[in-house]
This record gives sequence, structure tokens and C-alpha cells, in this order.
Amino acid sequence: MICTKFMRQRRYLKIMVFAILLLSACSVRKDKNEEKSSDSLFNEVAQFDYGNYPERALEVIDSAERVAGLAADNASYLRARVFSKSCILQRQDTAILICEALMKGKRASSSPEFRQDVLELLVNSSRMRQDDEALIKWSVQLSDLLREQNLHTEAFRTEAEIGLALTHVGQLDEGLAKIDNCISHLEGVRRFNEMDALIIVLKRKICVLREQNRYADIIPVARHIQELLVDYAAHPEVFHDGTYREPENADRQGYIEFYRAQATAYIAQAYAEMGELKQAEHEMVAFEQTDYSKFPDGRKQMTAVLEKLGRYDEVLDIYDDVEQSMIGEQDTLRNDYADILHGRARIAYLQGNYALSRSLEQRYISLSQKLNENLQRSKAHLYAARFRAYEQQIEIEQQQAALSRKNIFIGAGVLLSLLAIGFSLYYWRQKQLISRKNHVLTGQIAEAVDYKKKYEQLRLATQQSAIAKKPSVTAHPDVATNLNNLTDADLFGFLSDAIIREELFLDPFFGRQTLVNRFHLSPNRVGAAFSQGSEHNSLPGYIRNLRLEHSCRLLTSSPDMSIDEVATASGFSNYTVFARYFKQKYDITPSEYRRQRQT
Repeated sequence: MICTKFMRQRRYLKIMVFAILLLSACSVRKDKNEEKSSDSLFNEVAQFDYGNYPERALEVIDSAERVAGLAADNASYLRARVFSKSCILQRQDTAILICEALMKGKRASSSPEFRQDVLELLVNSSRMRQDDEALIKWSVQLSDLLREQNLHTEAFRTEAEIGLALTHVGQLDEGLAKIDNCISHLEGVRRFNEMDALIIVLKRKICVLREQNRYADIIPVARHIQELLVDYAAHPEVFHDGTYREPENADRQGYIEFYRAQATAYIAQAYAEMGELKQAEHEMVAFEQTDYSKFPDGRKQMTAVLEKLGRYDEVLDIYDDVEQSMIGEQDTLRNDYADILHGRARIAYLQGNYALSRSLEQRYISLSQKLNENLQRSKAHLYAARFRAYEQQIEIEQQQAALSRKNIFIGAGVLLSLLAIGFSLYYWRQKQLISRKNHVLTGQIAEAVDYKKKYEQLRLATQQSAIAKKPSVTAHPDVATNLNNLTDADLFGFLSDAIIREELFLDPFFGRQTLVNRFHLSPNRVGAAFSQGSEHNSLPGYIRNLRLEHSCRLLTSSPDMSIDEVATASGFSNYTVFARYFKQKYDITPSEYRRQRQT
């Protein structure tokens, strides 16, 4: 810890010194008639470490652009690099927006190298956000650009990412075929760059096989990685090609040991999942002899194997270390911590501590919901930012059109003609703009509704699985005493699950009394569960939201139903009430929503 703080202080001092030198050199730079070009300055600033102090890094970039003459597109690219390294989704969104704007600029169209840098940032940011569709889009463009520059090996690395992303969007056969095609082209080439690319592609294939639970197929792929490393260790001079990825002689053994340890971990995990615990323990012993096993990432990678081997205390120790390393890094609002909660709940269950397991599982579900809500808000933020940029572009175009019209106002007859044409174009453009705004809005509403539906299905399935493993108080909903012993939050969870699972909200006569009669609860107890135990103000407001979300799905999936029928099928007493609440929540009428979703 002391060493880490000292290193951080040193980095901070380096940032301060660099900023001071940069600012003090500005006047000298001007007097020397721009001795260094903007590209040279870009290279200086680009080599700076942005990871630990992003705010200070942004100040350095601003100073370099404002005073030292750093080109605007270079400065924007460097800012995007800073934002892309953040764990905060909104900052990653900012990086994406900056890069998307750069892709439309002259620099990206005239400089393949600059375009490649921007595309690589877009690919990495899309991967961080787990946005597979965007990842495929930008990776395809990057692969095509690399092919144009005869960088075929680099293109294979990118195409392996495309293959992995394709499997995530449901195109399993196409994704595996693309990965296997990359392997066939890289196989047998004894040069470092091709061997390194082949290892990366093989790792992507292992990811796909693991997601498909094809553990037996993982072992030969991981063995192949080990064989490549053995060959490279024995004949480094044969593989030497001078590429920038090739490690120096002093770093070669570390490179070999890192990937060898990862391959061993893959094999141990595969054996453990197949129930072949002796082989898994044998590979585990080999892994523990590597330096990688002493690092947090390496230790965390083996928790699943240790759990299968019954070494629960070691798993809990690893979780403790990982949690300690999270201090100061967004605390516990992150997926890694959610995984740890889930793992702790599983171990508590295996050890017979069912109360602790149930408590940890509830915390895991709650945190997962928050993380999913954050991701949803981030997507809405990105859509809104893109839309604001589009509006600004429209405004610029309108200003340019107004300026053009002003220059053309010569002569009475020509003036009248141009005014008529201009008015028509303006009216048509405003209609188009409103239509596009509504189209974007309905898309966001539909996405949010579908996302919530999938999340609720997943949450219900998880809870049902937990109930099947160990009976809990909610397994006997007819016992009023058990329900009365629940907290307001837990009672809300139980009642909301029943309402959603059985679609009770679709009954127009559904109300508080329905829950009172069914579960033998007092009206005050039901009211407190929704007003005090949830983010909803009341049961009617909660039911109304469920009905509106259901109506959104019917408006899209059932075009033959009239709006009146949709209102009734969603649980509303009449169309007037339905239309008023729909407009109030979504700022659009049901008819306009359906029309936009059909275009």
C-alpha cells in the first residue's frame, strides 16, 4: 500500500511538472516559429499517462490546444482516450460521441492512421459498454481499413472480436465460423505477430465454448496455446519478426508465463465444470506455481475451480482481497462486486448457512437491478446526446439556409419565389424533425419496456430457482404470519412478483383489496409495502406503470387490435383514462406511438 501511494504521488508530480513545462514553453514555441509541428506535440502529449488522474490529463490537453497549438482533432482524440479509460458509463459515452464526430471529419477521411486510431477507440469503448451491435459495426470498419493497408494479421485479431460478438447476438454458427477462419489463416506461421494473434483468436474461441458449456472442447484449444508457447520458448530466433508487439529478450519469459498460466487456468476450469476434479486439481497445482497466480486477476480467475474442489475458505480470502482492491474505485457499484456477492451466497448455501445465503442473494439481486438501471440510463444519455448533436447540426444547416436565402433576395419576383420555396422547405423540414424526434422517442420507450420485461423474467427465474433449492418464507404465501414478518421491502418484492408473474394488473378491477383478500394482509400493510418498501408512491401508481408498459408491447406486437382494445387488454377501464396516462408518461399519444413503431 505504501509503495502504491508513493507511485501515485510520483505520477501526480510528473503530471504537474509536465503541465508547468508545457505552459512555460508556449511563449518560446511561438518565438521559434513553431519549431515543433502539431503532430510532434501530439506525440508528446499522447505518451502521457492518463489512467490515474483524468482531470489533470484533460487540463494538460486543454493547455496544449489553447496555448501550444495542438490541433483540434488531435486534442479531441486525446480527450476521447481519457474518457474511454473511465469505468463511468457516461464518460465512455462521451468518448464514443467524440469519436463518432471525428469519424465524420476531414482528418479521418484523409489519414488512414488517424482513422484507425479512432476506430480502435470506438471498438474498445463498445466492448467496455458490452454493446455488441456497436462493436460489430465499428470492428467491421476497422477490419476493412486494416485490409486496405495490408495489415492482414491485425485484421484477423479484429475479426475474431467480430466472431465473438456475433455469438452474443444469437449468430453462433456464423461467429464460430469467422473465428475458425482466422485460426486457419494464422495456423502454422512461425512469426511472432501471427503467433500472438493466433493466441488471442484461440482465447476468443475459448470464450465462446465456455458460454456454450462446451467444456470438453476447451481443453484441446487451451493445450494448443501451450504448444505454441513451448515452440516459441525453444526457438525465439525463428519467431523474431521485429514487430512492435514482440517483447524484448528480458520480457520474453514473462510473456510466455502469462499466457501459459491463462491456458492452464482454462484447462483447470474445464475439468472442474466436467466434474473431473483430480485433473482439475492437477492443473490447479500447475497454475499455482506461476507468478500470475499471485496477482488478483489470476487468483480471481480460479475461484470457480477452488469452489468445485471445496476449498471455500480460499475463495472467500480471494473475495476479501478483491473487495479491498475496489476501495476508491466506484466502491461497490460495479459488476465485479455483484459477482462476488453471488459467489459468497453460493458458498454460504453449500456450507449450510441458508440465512446468510438468502441475504447475500437478495443483495446480489438488488445490486444487479441497480447496475442494469445504470446501464439503461447510460443508453438513454447516449441517445439524448446523439439527438442533441443532431439538433445542433440541423440548427447549423438552418442558419446556413437562412444566410443563403438572404443573399438571394434580389428582385421582387425572385424574392417571392424563393420565399415560397423556403417556406415550403422549412415546413417540410419541421415536420420531418418532429417525426424523427417521435421516432427516436418511441424507440427508446420500446427498448426500455423490452429491457424491463426481460429483466423481470430473469429476476423471477432466479428467485424461483433459489426457492426450489431452499424453501423460504415466501414459499408459503398462504401463511399470513410469515408475510407479516417480512420487512416492507421484502413484502413489496413478494407482492410485485405475484402481480407480474400472474399478470394480476391486467384485471381492471384489481386493487389493494385483491391483495388483502388473497394474502390475508391488512390494507395498511399492503399500502406500506408499496409506499415505504419501494420507489413507488402507491399501489395504483405501480399498477398503472405495469399496464402502460404492457400497452406499449401490445401496440407494437398486435397491429390488428384497436386502441380501445389495447386499453381494455392492458387493464384500463376505458380509452380516455388510458390515453391520458399514456400521454402523461411518454409525452406521445398511443396512436402516434404505434405509427412510429410501424415505420
